[in-house]
Amino acid sequence: MRADEASIDALERAILNEANADVAQIKQAAKTKADAIWQRAREQAESEHRTALEKAKQEAERVHSQFVATSQLKAHTAELGHREKILDEVFKVAREQIVSIPNGKNYEEIVAQLLREGISQLNVNKAKVRADKQTQKILEQSVIAKISKELNAEITVDEPLEEGTGLIVEAAEGRLKYDNTFENRLGQIRNELRFPVYRLLMGETK
Repeated sequence: MRADEASIDALERAILNEANADVAQIKQAAKTKADAIWQRAREQAESEHRTALEKAKQEAERVHSQFVATSQLKAHTAELGHREKILDEVFKVAREQIVSIPNGKNYEEIVAQLLREGISQLNVNKAKVRADKQTQKILEQSVIAKISKELNAEITVDEPLEEGTGLIVEAAEGRLKYDNTFENRLGQIRNELRFPVYRLLMGETK
């Protein structure tokens, strides 16, 4: 082989080797870049996955908390409704028992206290009293005279009550009135008795 041909071959080999080196370098750089892109993509995917899982967890907890709160509210509402029905029945029975009060042994003393309280609350020295027929008899027999003397008041008996047991004291020509019927008194104390009565019905003693 001539010298010039040998030189050309050497040059070709040098160019080829350099080209191969460049290709290898390019491939390595491309692989490194691709690996970096893949790593970032995987990390982003994992981050998004964790974020999605966290959001899903938070949403599940929110739905669960809402469900628990709604269930508790419904249970509480149902309990209150049940309690009110029980209390309504208790006070209904109590109201029905009022008509038997005038048959008690100490009813004359009770009537005297009802009248005394009515006159005192109105703070008058002249009044009319309306009562159910049975109470009215007791008023006329002894109580009117007793309380009139005790309070130094002029007390007269008016027309009987059409409804209710007990009495109503009226003064100043009916402009002032004190309802001391047992039905009215029961209605006034119902709210105060609601909780104690319910606890008693539920077997609670403390």
